[in-house]
Amino acid sequence: MKVLSKRIAIVLSAVVLVASAAVVAGAIGSHTTSGTLEYSACLQARTKSLVNVVINRPVVCSAGERRISWNAAGPKGAPGAAGTNGSSIVTSAAVPSGSCTTGATNVDLVNGEVYACESSAWSDTGSSIKGPSGTPGAPGATGARGATGATGAAGTNVAAGQTCTPGQFVNGFDASGNIICAATTALVADTSETLCGGPGDYCWGGITGSGLEPGAIITFYAATPVNGSFGDSVVAVGGTYSTGAGGLGLSCGSHWTGVYAVTTTAGGASITSNVVSTPCG
Repeated sequence: MKVLSKRIAIVLSAVVLVASAAVVAGAIGSHTTSGTLEYSACLQARTKSLVNVVINRPVVCSAGERRISWNAAGPKGAPGAAGTNGSSIVTSAAVPSGSCTTGATNVDLVNGEVYACESSAWSDTGSSIKGPSGTPGAPGATGARGATGATGAAGTNVAAGQTCTPGQFVNGFDASGNIICAATTALVADTSETLCGGPGDYCWGGITGSGLEPGAIITFYAATPVNGSFGDSVVAVGGTYSTGAGGLGLSCGSHWTGVYAVTTTAGGASITSNVVSTPCG
């Protein structure tokens, strides 16, 4: 091992003596586990010089030398002053209330709103950790068809045997299952003949109808000999009409032609009969 120069040896010797470095008698040296540099060397008794200075490993000294060691760390300093309290983050399930530590932050877990503690009181920052609503997702796939349900119990045929009166038809069923009848809408002119006046004096013509508006006016028309309306009547309460046994009473001698009738259906629409002319020879 190379011996240090005389000047360096004197300086190191003075440092060791002034600092009252610990003399490790009989020790081979020591290692550090804290990362601090630890020096070891041999102190010559006659010259007071340090030789064989090594770092972080043992040193072997000769006769007339002492083994010493020291480290590069200084003495432990005094404790520092206490720091100020840092800000804290707390949560709540509603708008925070009560006193607080200035600088603290509160997050409302219901809506994500953020509050700051200013002068020991909570204040809404106007910010939120809750982001805007996302765009709606795409519709999901159509689910599989469910299993067929069990067959229900047989119902009761309430309408069995029910019929409508002549001139009517089944138009549906009520909530109890009974049939709903409606009159067939019709307006017919005919050429039936009847005796009127003296022997051999015949009249003709008749009008029948169903499904008509009760109380509606029914008007009769002809092309000749009047070329227009020649009378009227009223539809019965049941929505039917008939000129009766006497018919229209059109005289065969007057040669009536283009006879028909006009009225209103139960649905409010206008209806016109067929057109007939005198059947008289």
